[in-house]
Formats: sequence, structure tokens, C-alpha cells
Amino acid sequence: MRIVLIFIILLGLQIKSKCQDQPQKEYNQKLYALGITGGYGSMIVRDQVFTTFLYKANYNPFGIHFESKKDNQKASFNLEFFNSPKFKTETNQGFEYKGDLGEFFPTEKNGLSIGTLKSTFWNMNYTQLFLLHKTKEKKIKAFLGYDFNLIRFEKSFLQFEYVNRLTDRVYNIGFVINLERNFNSRHMLMYNLSLPIISNVKRSLYNPDANPGTVSQSKFGFLSNSLGLDSRFTYRFMLSPRFSIRAIYTFRYLRIKFPSQEDWAYNQGDLGLFFHF
Repeated sequence: MRIVLIFIILLGLQIKSKCQDQPQKEYNQKLYALGITGGYGSMIVRDQVFTTFLYKANYNPFGIHFESKKDNQKASFNLEFFNSPKFKTETNQGFEYKGDLGEFFPTEKNGLSIGTLKSTFWNMNYTQLFLLHKTKEKKIKAFLGYDFNLIRFEKSFLQFEYVNRLTDRVYNIGFVINLERNFNSRHMLMYNLSLPIISNVKRSLYNPDANPGTVSQSKFGFLSNSLGLDSRFTYRFMLSPRFSIRAIYTFRYLRIKFPSQEDWAYNQGDLGLFFHF
């Protein structure tokens, strides 16, 4: 009787183990993933085309993501944009265009003041990665590859009595280092570092009041015109073989060197839901 009881217990444990192992094996078998992300970020901008002031804003990003993977490579396509925050500077607080006879230039027009910027931003990214190294247990994997980025950043600002619009359009191709740490079939930590190498930058200034025409400059360069990095930490948890959630922290920096220097830097945190198929 004891032998039968022990046999039943051992059989039950074996069946339970197989039931637990089976879905875990399926977690990483899906070839594609589609996801959405949203979160909160802060950004600082200095564009010396129109001022030396430092502008700051908080924003809410939103992203759409598609991923595919094979045994030794993976790829992703990402489209990201954020709401239109108003950037503010504390550098020139209290400053106004005033003289002995009073105010001769408006300090506010169309919701803009001399201490604010209106903005729109979106970023499109394609990344292709190839397996460089993996440990024997496949717990750690290292990938090397390239990415292609298209960034559009538009800033509206007030200069004297005129509202101006300055638009940056940046294409760049860079190399990417990607690391994966698999704790088990459900938990994964990833790090991604992207550095631009080749870039094409176009900057356009539009002033509908003073000059209805658009003034543009464009430059192509290798390790010049635009410098920066995109650093990203991601934690992924598989809820089921079909769904996962991700927590993502991103730091980005970009410098454009002409016609005058412009710097962007931003920190961003996102949560995402992904469907695997």
C-alpha cells in the first residue's frame, strides 16, 4: 500500500512538472510580436539658432512596435511620438521687450511667449541584429547589428513680434549592441545601445509673417553633423505564451552641429503590452 501511494505521489509530481514545463517551452517559440507602449518622460533642448536658453518639458510618449526573431537574428520596427508639450525656460524669466515709452514688441502671441516653445516630435526606427555570442545554457546572448532612424522635431517660438517654426529632419544609420539575460523562460532583461555613424540632417526655418518662404539647409556626413546615443534597458515578463508586459527605461542624446549647435537630451519610462504570434 505504501509503495502504491509513493508511486501515485511520484506520478502526480511528474505530471505536474510536465504541465508546468510545457507552456514554458512555448514562451519563446513565437516568431513575431506586436505591442503598444506609453509612459512619461522629461526633455531638455538648447537650439542656438534662435537662443542660448535651455528649455525643459515633460511629455507623454506613445509607441507602436513590431518584432520578429529567428534562431540567430532578430529585427524590430518602432514608431514613437509624444504629445505636444510646451517647453519653458527659467533663464529669461521676467525679461520683456520694454523701453522708456512702454512695450514696443508683444511678449505673447498665439499662446507663445519669449520663454516658451511649442513642439511636435516623432521617431521611426528599424533595427536588424545578428547573434554574436551565446553562453552554453543560452542564458546570455550578445547581438550586433545596425539601425535606421528617421526623426522629425518641430519647434515654434516667438522672436520679436513674429512666430517662427524650426523643423529638424534627421536620417541616420548606426551600429547597435544588444545584450539579453534570460533568467528563465518568463523573465528577461535586455540592454540596447545605438550609436549613429552616417547622417543626413535638414533644418528648415519658416516665418509666415515676415517671410512666407522657407529657408532650409541640409548636410550629409560620416560621424559629423549629428552625434548621439540611444541607451535602453528593458525588462520583459511573459504573462502567457501569447502576452507579455515590458518595463522600459530610455536615455537619448542628440547633437546637431549646423548652422548653429542644437542639443536634445531626454529620459523616458514606458510600460508596454505585447502580443506574440
